[in-house]
Amino acid sequence: MAVRLILRIVDYDQDKTLQRVLSRTRVAMMPRNSADDLVAFCNEVIRYALPRLGSPGEHDGTMSWVDRIRVSLEVTSRLVLRLDPESAEGVFDTALGHYGADRFHHLLLTLPLRRLLERSWETLLPDQQARRIPDLLNAPIVGLDGFKEMFGSHDPDPGRLPTDDLPAPCRTADTEELWKQIVNLLVRGLRVGGEARKRSAHRIVSVCSWDLLTKSESVEIAQALWNSRYIGNTHLPGETDLADVAFFDLPEPEPDLAERSFRKKWLDVGSLPQGDEENLAEALWQIGNAISWLKHRKRSLRLTKGEQNYLAEIAGRWVDLPVPRHHIPFVSNQPQYFTRRSIIGLRAILSEIPLPDSTVRKLYGKIPDLNESEAPGSTLMAGIVRALPDRFDEIVQSMRLGLASDNPILSEDAAWGLFYWMMTSNSSKAPFPTPPTDLVREIGMVVAARRSVSLDAALQIAKWIFDEGNEEQKGAIRELTLQGLGYLFEELRYDRKHERDEDSIPSLRRLCVELAVSMAATQGFEEAPVVSRWLKDAESDPMPEVRYAKIRHAAVFGEDRNGKASGDGEGAGTGTPGGDVRS
Repeated sequence: MAVRLILRIVDYDQDKTLQRVLSRTRVAMMPRNSADDLVAFCNEVIRYALPRLGSPGEHDGTMSWVDRIRVSLEVTSRLVLRLDPESAEGVFDTALGHYGADRFHHLLLTLPLRRLLERSWETLLPDQQARRIPDLLNAPIVGLDGFKEMFGSHDPDPGRLPTDDLPAPCRTADTEELWKQIVNLLVRGLRVGGEARKRSAHRIVSVCSWDLLTKSESVEIAQALWNSRYIGNTHLPGETDLADVAFFDLPEPEPDLAERSFRKKWLDVGSLPQGDEENLAEALWQIGNAISWLKHRKRSLRLTKGEQNYLAEIAGRWVDLPVPRHHIPFVSNQPQYFTRRSIIGLRAILSEIPLPDSTVRKLYGKIPDLNESEAPGSTLMAGIVRALPDRFDEIVQSMRLGLASDNPILSEDAAWGLFYWMMTSNSSKAPFPTPPTDLVREIGMVVAARRSVSLDAALQIAKWIFDEGNEEQKGAIRELTLQGLGYLFEELRYDRKHERDEDSIPSLRRLCVELAVSMAATQGFEEAPVVSRWLKDAESDPMPEVRYAKIRHAAVFGEDRNGKASGDGEGAGTGTPGGDVRS
């Protein structure tokens, strides 16, 4: 009754009442047949309202019907999570149809339609998703053939839905013509430019990761991607919205062209960026992101001595800049954004490239100011502790205070800083100081105490420790993690009153299941009652992210013949990959 009232009286898809009544936790408690009936009701509302809209781009006299449709789309997108996979696939097909329909060409419908596509896709089983990938890649591209050119980047893109943890789609004799059609569509999109080129480039990243292209198709894509019209003086293909390291894995007209062009653009000793935050941040981020991504792919970006000196100069200039302190409302390109971007780049650079001692000491002196801003610097500590071993005790104490902080930004940043320290020291071939066991134990303490300010990060990090950490690190959090999972099993039940945001409950349950899966694959935990309880309970969980957690873990990590998970690269399965190809 509450949902039906919302459909009648609410005229805004982000209405607070709608969000409260249809939070993920409340949807989880809804009987499935009620969700089925309400989805059918929403479809009837949309079916009735659509013919009453004006022509695309015409708004007079149609706003009330637009409001009815946008609310119905939002309600459906929330209820679809409660449907079975077969019914959810029907909703997904309907959403794809809406995406391609002229009647849905309205700015106010773009966001609720995006959420409907994302949530219905999320509800599908991984095997269903793998089967439907060609349909996503073959969906019309905004800006190509006159499709939805008016609203450009605001429109959703089905081609961005596939994720790295999916099984690769198959290219068989039965689907060969469809794949040829997909490649032709993407090549045309690359040649057109603008929004169509951006969206085609993102889809090609996925296609190339599955190794599905023929040799002739790779050549055709390389020519369209590296067309001189889009190169200019930036050396690398423009108008793609991809991080520059992405081109290392995409087709290129000649071998190693992407790497040579990357060096000309970002490591040319004769073209230091100016000393403003934006230019320095972009250089640090692109270089650090390339180092991380290539390391994640078991490759490396080897820098000459001159390039290392050039990089040290950039880092030194950034360190000398003042720390921006305050958020500026309604201002784009805020300084905090560039500071965070710089920190991400420096984090990777410090772990791989030796910087001058004077620069690192200045950077260490800048950490307190960063920690008082909206862009804290605890994730830089792994590289700093290697360069400044004499500051080891100070750094450990700083990390400990950060983990204990009641400030959620600072506490979570300290947790991820400890994660990067463990990950870097565990994977380093050269001598690298490791975090002390009692500091690692703090992660278990956060889980055991269920500290809301950093519980999300602590659950992910604990999972990584059981997947890829050493025995000492596993032992440090072993009992505390079991204790925390036991408490969380009761505290995260859908049918009890929650102090946390209700939308966060399914997400935390998913993290608990993923942690339980990793613990079950660790010797000594196979029969732990609380681990078994989480795994059994997940099988019938009403929310898809929890129900599929075990399946997705197996897709990312694989299974050896003993049934134990085996990691594949740094940060696998933690939500913190080695780099990012999408800027």
